[in-house]
Amino acid sequence: MEYLYYSPEDLSLDPSFRQWVLHPQAPGDAAFWEAWLARNPGKAAEVAAARRLVEAPREEPEALPDGEKQLLWERIQATLAAEGEAPPPPGRPYWPWWLAAAVALLLVAGGLAWRGYATRRVSFATRFGETRQLVLPDRSVVTLNGNSTLSYAAAWPVDGPREVWLEGEAYFHVTGQPVGPNARFLVHAEALTVAVLGTQFNVSRRGTGTRVVLTAGKVELEVAGAPGKLRMQPGEVVELAARSGKVTRRVADPALYTSWKNHELVFDETPLAQIARMLEDTYGRKVAFRAPALAGYRISGTIPSDNVDILLRALARSSDLQITQRNDTILFDTNAFMPK
Repeated sequence: MEYLYYSPEDLSLDPSFRQWVLHPQAPGDAAFWEAWLARNPGKAAEVAAARRLVEAPREEPEALPDGEKQLLWERIQATLAAEGEAPPPPGRPYWPWWLAAAVALLLVAGGLAWRGYATRRVSFATRFGETRQLVLPDRSVVTLNGNSTLSYAAAWPVDGPREVWLEGEAYFHVTGQPVGPNARFLVHAEALTVAVLGTQFNVSRRGTGTRVVLTAGKVELEVAGAPGKLRMQPGEVVELAARSGKVTRRVADPALYTSWKNHELVFDETPLAQIARMLEDTYGRKVAFRAPALAGYRISGTIPSDNVDILLRALARSSDLQITQRNDTILFDTNAFMPK
């Protein structure tokens, strides 16, 4: 179970974690969580917060003394007598009209409140250069790349599809939920929909189009206005061009497109034009080339991506590029440029 991605609230609801906190002498749970903490010392703050949630005392309603119970009952009987209500027959429940109306009103209000909650949309967004991990209601884990937004309904139906809407880029680790024929996981990225039951994949929806990279499992792609579905295999990349609507399919190393979730970027003869688009989409920086031919300059290597300034310095060291910055614009130049 991927406790690394759990929030304090998630941990506080986990049966094993609660057993460990409330019954620390239980050997199995104690050994597991102590070993887990030793392997993940950076999660100590989350564990402490979750422990406080579990140990928080619950407020129980105070019981009325017998004398006050009798006085309250006498007041109810007096009110009914004053309004001409007959006492209930022995052994038969009795609901005065005003109480029945109040209960009905509460039921209607509760139904409307639930309908409003179920249709409410939850959204998460990242800033330029920021990555963020989310745990969805079905325990699927999503890692959002910079300048991205993920939204979904606050309540997911038990036997219906689990749907999310993406703008930007995200890596999905979807849990299988075989509870019904309609319980698919759907990612909507403008004109392209990714349908999956349980797998790992990357979806990028940017200005130039939408790209899906499958790491493990199987997914089906549905393109708006196109007949049929396209089933992908691990290691495949499918791209939908924004302007032409053209769909291309090829085999590639998934690490080239998913390494960002591990705070690094992997390049393999990657054109500088493609890197420039990534800098603009993910980090919000404008890019300019001293010479137009530089757009075809190709780069290989693995570079840290946590900080855009460190990224650029590493990019310059691993190539013949000269990189300067002025305000939010990055200028690429090189004296040793030779077109390839």
